[in-house]
Amino acid sequence: MITDYIPNDRFISRKELVRLTGYGDRHVRELIEQARRAGHRIVSNTHAGGYKIAETGAEWSEFVERERRRAVATFKRATGIPEGQMEGLV
Repeated sequence: MITDYIPNDRFISRKELVRLTGYGDRHVRELIEQARRAGHRIVSNTHAGGYKIAETGAEWSEFVERERRRAVATFKRATGIPEGQMEGLV
C-alpha cells in the first residue's frame, strides 16, 4: 500500500515515491487519491516538497481548507463567475 512509503514526520517527494515503489508518476498519484478516499490523511505541500501522513487533526484540517480554497479559485477562473455571484455555489 502506498501509505507504507509515506512518512508522518517529514515530506517525501513524488519522485522518491516513484523510485521506492517502482510505479510510474501517474500511478503513484492515483494510489495517493485512492488512499485519501479510503480515509488515510495524506497531506501534500508543494513548498515542503511532497506528501506526508498528517500527524494531527489540525494539520489535516489545514490541508483540507487549503485544497478547498484552491478548488474554489479554479472554479472561479473556469466559469468566469464574478465574485459577488459566488454565494451559495461553493
